[in-house]
Amino acid sequence: MVTAVPSNELEKNYNFLKSPIFGKFAFSILESRGIIEFFSNQFLFSEKCDSSWLDETEKEISDEARPPIQAFNAGLMQHRSFENELKQITQPTYIVSGVGDKRAKDRADYSTEMNLCTLKTLDGVNVLPWESPRGVIDLIKELL
Repeated sequence: MVTAVPSNELEKNYNFLKSPIFGKFAFSILESRGIIEFFSNQFLFSEKCDSSWLDETEKEISDEARPPIQAFNAGLMQHRSFENELKQITQPTYIVSGVGDKRAKDRADYSTEMNLCTLKTLDGVNVLPWESPRGVIDLIKELL
């Protein structure tokens, strides 16, 4: 959230994913059950994903669901650094990471750079409500 993706890279990525030829071809591969399973097992979960995850994912595949995926994967969420805004937040903030998330070490600075920031770690990697529903519920209860 503090490292911006260069605009020329964003444009290249987005145009590729929106392309009626290359983008459509890429999504036809990325939306296949085998690739979803491979990606999920490599990057999203500490254990192998289960068939209900794959079933739910397949239910959501549609042309209408692609625009936010295209924007996210192109890097548009990182079109600029949000460092100043993060440092100026005055309300309590929780940064929640999974135990197996390799990027969690990058979040350690948030607790010292942000006001009232608390780091929380739950079992899992990336899809914490799926992997650690009890942990997420307990955290929400703690916040309420």
